[in-house]
Amino acid sequence: MLQTPALEETTVVTINYNSIDVIANCLEPLLEAKEIIVVDNDSTDQSLAIIVERFPSVRIIATDENAGNGAGLNFGIFAA
Repeated sequence: MLQTPALEETTVVTINYNSIDVIANCLEPLLEAKEIIVVDNDSTDQSLAIIVERFPSVRIIATDENAGNGAGLNFGIFAA
């Protein structure tokens, strides 16, 4: 049987692009993770500001263009 690592032993990588309505609900349950990396794909809303203000422990990688999901995840995985 495959054993799942505890959240505190896990690095979580996620993408953000103009997700102001959902980003806090996404990150809140993950706060016990060893590390949270958010790749911001050049958001134009205030979602990045919310992450910085409400989740100071989150590591942010901000791109200067919308690289898409695959490339964005790769940025985060390489950073992890």
